[in-house]
Amino acid sequence: MKKIFTLLVAAALAVTTAAAQDRISADGPDDSELCNLPVEAAEASPTAIHSDVRRNLTDKECSDMVMAALAVRKAARSGPREVNRAARKAFNAVWRALTCRHEVMVSYGLSPYALGNNGIEFGFDGDTYRYGDDRRTYGLAAGYMYRLSRRWSVGLSVSISTVKDSASKNGERIFTCRTSTLGIVPALRLNWIDRPMVKCYSELQAGYACDFTRIDSDEVERFRQSYPVVTLTMAGISVGRRLHGFAEFGAGLRGIACVGVGYSFR
Repeated sequence: MKKIFTLLVAAALAVTTAAAQDRISADGPDDSELCNLPVEAAEASPTAIHSDVRRNLTDKECSDMVMAALAVRKAARSGPREVNRAARKAFNAVWRALTCRHEVMVSYGLSPYALGNNGIEFGFDGDTYRYGDDRRTYGLAAGYMYRLSRRWSVGLSVSISTVKDSASKNGERIFTCRTSTLGIVPALRLNWIDRPMVKCYSELQAGYACDFTRIDSDEVERFRQSYPVVTLTMAGISVGRRLHGFAEFGAGLRGIACVGVGYSFR
């Protein structure tokens, strides 16, 4: 069992030697150890990939290595139980060592209110009232995600959006209402397509939001209200390696649609 496990890990890590040989010389004992590291690491511990070797690999080389380990994992599924288990452990070891598991991102979202609102106009007692002429909405968000595994990630998102409305009577403004919503929500993400350049996912967020409202009329009034929120990103797509762009569609504090940029790191 141990020999099968060692061979699978060594096969998945073999790309490291070819990728790093032209950047690592064997002039000294330390460098010589680095050159022999993949096999030694497999025999000692599947996660013992030296940080110096990992730094010498490009992002593409790391991705190719992970995909090679994944190919071994898929091929072993039809084999004996022990081989299947060893291949799964080998892939998990390579994935944890070489995948960028931390991600920070910023996004700009489109709120449902921004889909178009020409205001509401009605008459009462001979007067004409209108509400909603100056509505403007936007959503800005920043977040952090940590990959627990190839399929699951957890994180935290902070967003802020603003809505501004006004009411008028016979063409004269009565009041202006401005509401800013601050949301802080932990998130659980399912990565249902995970490739080096393209990732597709869905995300569930649950947390709290707080509305800060200011009404300007004859007097200025301020009040706030907090409440729990549960939102869903039905589909998201990310394109790129470390620096990547993404787009999301759903219903939440980040908007029904949002675009943004993210950066992944180890």
